[in-house]
Amino acid sequence: MPDRDPLEAFADLDVRARGRLFAVRPGRHRSRGLGTGGAFATLVSLLDHPDPRRIDVRASLADPFETVLVRRHRQAVAAKVVVILDTSGSMTATGRVDRSAVARLLVAGFARAVERSSDAFGLLTGAADGEAVWPPARRRGLAAAVAATLAGTTFTGDGLDRLDAAIARLPAGRAVVFLVSDFTQPLAWLAERLDRLAGHDVRPIVLRDTALEAPDPRFGLVELADLERRRKRLVLMRPSLARRWQEAAAARRAALGALFDDHDCAAFDVVDQIDVERLLEALLETGGRA
Repeated sequence: MPDRDPLEAFADLDVRARGRLFAVRPGRHRSRGLGTGGAFATLVSLLDHPDPRRIDVRASLADPFETVLVRRHRQAVAAKVVVILDTSGSMTATGRVDRSAVARLLVAGFARAVERSSDAFGLLTGAADGEAVWPPARRRGLAAAVAATLAGTTFTGDGLDRLDAAIARLPAGRAVVFLVSDFTQPLAWLAERLDRLAGHDVRPIVLRDTALEAPDPRFGLVELADLERRRKRLVLMRPSLARRWQEAAAARRAALGALFDDHDCAAFDVVDQIDVERLLEALLETGGRA
């Protein structure tokens, strides 16, 4: 039997926008606009909305002012789902897993989920020479195309300028924005960028590696690599240093969590491998909220 496509594990992910969207294309997300379809929103006078097909007879008969009332509904529309992928050098860090491989699979998995909906999918890496810049659209064979594109995407150097370039290319109007990164950037820098993204439904996806957060405490020389600046140095690992390392990692996670909460971001941690079931639960829990 042929091997099962790993992207099929993501097919049932349900990406639902938080808040209301302003869009035209019919879909399954709540809209700011009123129309003839979707969930009931309000009653208005027939004079204000002259559509006799939508007259609510019961409400009109019960109105003390004998106003003829028309039902208005909240339209359901399609969303723009955009993934911003951090392609900086730190994303190639490898402990228990190859972080860049996890990122590639996750982004292609989001494309697979969106492919089954009425939504448009976009991908931005901000990489040099415009690599992997896809405006939101519906495409045939989306997931396979995204996977092929990311297979040739390079992760190298300092990614701050790249992320800035990606944020600048976001479409107008509210979109669901998955920000996939290890989030090693300075907190003040991240806060400023999250401020810029305030008009969007931002979902940070934090790629974590437990081997890098909790190194082996046994005595020995360990080579540390700064993948952003391409520098290396040797340190003597020992229990006290490993403990401080773990404490610093925990403090960083807490600070990131507080930052995301302050900016109303629905963050999700990918710890080593992708737990698709847990991701599905998280999306169901946060999706569709006002």
